[in-house]
Amino acid sequence: MTSSRPVAAARFAAPPVDQRRAVIALFALSTSAFTFVTAENLPGGLLTLIAPDLGRSTSEIGLLVSAYAAVVVLASLPLSRLTRRFPRRYVLAATTAVCTVGTLWSAVALGYADLMAARMVTALGQALFWSVVTPAAASLFAPAVRGKMIARLAIGNSLAPLLGVPLGTWVGQQTSWRTAFLMFSVVSLLACLAMVIAMPNADAEESGTARGTHPSTRGFVVLMVVTVLLVTGGFMMITFVTQFVLETAGFPTGT
Repeated sequence: MTSSRPVAAARFAAPPVDQRRAVIALFALSTSAFTFVTAENLPGGLLTLIAPDLGRSTSEIGLLVSAYAAVVVLASLPLSRLTRRFPRRYVLAATTAVCTVGTLWSAVALGYADLMAARMVTALGQALFWSVVTPAAASLFAPAVRGKMIARLAIGNSLAPLLGVPLGTWVGQQTSWRTAFLMFSVVSLLACLAMVIAMPNADAEESGTARGTHPSTRGFVVLMVVTVLLVTGGFMMITFVTQFVLETAGFPTGT
């Protein structure tokens, strides 16, 4: 009887990918993650600048973040199913292009409704991006190093609230909130071009990264509940942190 181990090993073996291109592609994906998360949270840092400029309350500007998150939640599964047969390289490049266009649109928005529409378009790109980026990035590397590479991918979205939003806030204070969005649209464009040029045609299905290795309904439900609580609590503070620091804590605008 033929052992199934060689078959399983072949199924989860590393794809024949140029590792130099894979590393460049990983950097582009991490940069795209950085711009998406920064764009998602940027209205929080620019809250006190956008509200008076558009003649809206800070709570209405806060809805730019809440509505964005709602679109990501609702659109992730349908979009991932609709595009599952398309090469991941082009799907991820397209989502980053949507981020570029949406962030640029935000920079030139004519009013609150226009800005909200730009945010919804950007959110659609992010919904699909997060649905496919992790298995796509993992498929570029051998199983032995996938964990390390995914950790490197996460550097981008981890730096977004730490570096991206404060930087965008500072730029907005020195110039205008529109300049901050324009700056990150340029970063997103560079990530998109790098992705198109460098990302190999690796297939997450063939590399075994498209599905979990130990599926568990109970584990999934627990993870979802914990994630909802943590992310909701975190975003409640992140969205209004600038207003809190200025109005409640009493810090001067310059800090």
